[in-house]
Amino acid sequence: MGQARSLKRIAAWSALSLIVLVACVWLWSMRGPSVDDPLGAEPGQTWVKGRGYAHAVRLMDSGRYAMQVQCDICAEPIQSGTWTRQDHAFVLRHASGSIAMELVPIRVMGCDALARRGEQHARVPDGVYFKQDDGCADDFFDDAYALLNRHSAT
Repeated sequence: MGQARSLKRIAAWSALSLIVLVACVWLWSMRGPSVDDPLGAEPGQTWVKGRGYAHAVRLMDSGRYAMQVQCDICAEPIQSGTWTRQDHAFVLRHASGSIAMELVPIRVMGCDALARRGEQHARVPDGVYFKQDDGCADDFFDDAYALLNRHSAT
């Protein structure tokens, strides 16, 4: 009699554990992509401005874009719209239809980058966008900061 009651308890706890496990797996699978990346997880390329990633633009394969600015006082830290390739530039348009900016592909010290139209000849690396997690850009910034530190130490 006692053994049957123990088996019932084991079966009840096993069933309850299975229900909790299924609920956790379901909740995990329902999480949205915005939890991981505020710019979305849609296929595309993310370009970041500067070393601290204070400004990022994601050009999605669907023709949409999302732009994020790390700013405590900005009204809209994330903007979005559509982008098209026109001549040698990426033209980003707000959802309202007005042009947000035009980005021109350039090379900076051997690294692929994007610069705002009119700024493609700028010598300041923080003024251009590099591909996110691009090792070339990381090496470039490491060398630039090492050079600055060397000059400030002397």
